Amino acid sequence: MTDDERKKYESERDSAYAEMFSTSGWKYLMEYLTLEGSIADSIEHIDSMEKLHLNRGKLKIIAILLNLESTTAHNRENEGSKLEWS
Repeated sequence: MTDDERKKYESERDSAYAEMFSTSGWKYLMEYLTLEGSIADSIEHIDSMEKLHLNRGKLKIIAILLNLESTTAHNRENEGSKLEWS
């Protein structure tokens, strides 16, 4: 991928993310994942290594999604993007 192709890809991705982050569906998803994360984080009902690893995987995925908006904003600010988000 050339530098121009990478910049175009990142610009299109950032625009799509900005649109997604502004929807009510995204806000509902974040509320749901926050609740699911707190449930999965509890070790009270884990009775096997398999369940422990399953919850660990769930928490990693939930953390990626919950942090996507702030991570994207941080990267945009540090890379000097001119994209304005509402």
